[in-house]
Amino acid sequence: MIGQVVDGHEIVRSLGTGGMGEVSLARSRAGALRAFKIVRTDRDTGPQATARFRREVMALGKLQHAGIVQILDAGRLDGGALYLGMEYVAGPDLQAAIDKQGPFSVADTLRMLAQVAAALAFAHREGIVHRDLKPANILLANGDAAAAKIIDFGLAKIALDEGLTRLTEDSQVLGSPLYWAPEQSATAAVGPPADVYALGGLAYFALTGIPLFRPRTAVAMVYAHLHEVPESLRARCPDLELPAGLEELVRACIAKDPARRPSAEELVIELDQLLATGPSTARANRPPRLFTAAGISDLEDAVTSQIRQIVLELAAVLERPTDDVDRIQNELSELELDLAMLDSEVDAAIDPTALHHHDRVAARVAELARSLADAFRALLDDVLAHRSNVGDAAALFAELDGLFERYRTL
Repeated sequence: MIGQVVDGHEIVRSLGTGGMGEVSLARSRAGALRAFKIVRTDRDTGPQATARFRREVMALGKLQHAGIVQILDAGRLDGGALYLGMEYVAGPDLQAAIDKQGPFSVADTLRMLAQVAAALAFAHREGIVHRDLKPANILLANGDAAAAKIIDFGLAKIALDEGLTRLTEDSQVLGSPLYWAPEQSATAAVGPPADVYALGGLAYFALTGIPLFRPRTAVAMVYAHLHEVPESLRARCPDLELPAGLEELVRACIAKDPARRPSAEELVIELDQLLATGPSTARANRPPRLFTAAGISDLEDAVTSQIRQIVLELAAVLERPTDDVDRIQNELSELELDLAMLDSEVDAAIDPTALHHHDRVAARVAELARSLADAFRALLDDVLAHRSNVGDAAALFAELDGLFERYRTL
């Protein structure tokens, strides 16, 4: 794609791969920047199908709000792939920001939630539901939580109608199971309350660095959204001073019954009132980027390994469960061995099926590595929540504190 010209803009570099397509940065001759998403389709995209796709996508372009990434163009490339051109936002998405820097402060979380809620309220008034709200679909312009922008608004519905292929192979069709409202697995009637439920999940993730429910299989995750009650925010992040009413507001957002959730407009009012109280700027007591593999140095990796070991020892002393960590580690170890064997063969492979199998195993390894990081963060928070029961664990906690300080200085 590099060097190809799309709608008068030359593709200059890749920005990554999202749930529905590959995203690239392009520049016009005048220097204007635009992001292009190239999507695949399971069906033939003839002139009529392409025209319908363009009409539906451009209808979403009418959503002009400071909290929504605007769609500027859509069409079909010469090779048959569909594309859409979007406003370019310089800055990380919420997932990447928290993976790198750790959980947000209460103040930044409220600023982000207020911006997202306002964008949702605007779109819902226009009759459009996102259906796939998750951290990777929240861009932070210049890294500013208050300048959050929602991307891929309404595209999940178009993906279903137009037979678009999601590039991820993690069963995240029409929504991510980590942020999937209960009704998304039980009925086709998915309305604005589903976006409110996902926003409640964003609140959990922004404050704690952990999704609403701890990592598990997609089927188990769907069951959790339908039947389980998540751990309270106060229990999840005991070191944060939560403003009065925030816990209750988030709890209302993630009600199992869509009719019991507040509307996005009501959320805007409630969040503005919480912001007016001047919440704490303190973050959760976890070093930035802890357990994140991407972009860390060898020394950071070594210290992280020591922290993992101490956390596991503390969990044993405090009799805290490590089932999630053990399960993911076992599967990851087996797949990493398989991948190493495939790596030794892939250069000589000429069979597209073998190459595809290699790519699928590599994608699963990367997914498990992220899940393992989430599981260790959850275990660490669990261990820290039981710090008052130190006893024989006092020396281990002292060692852990020392490793935290060393990590922060790297």
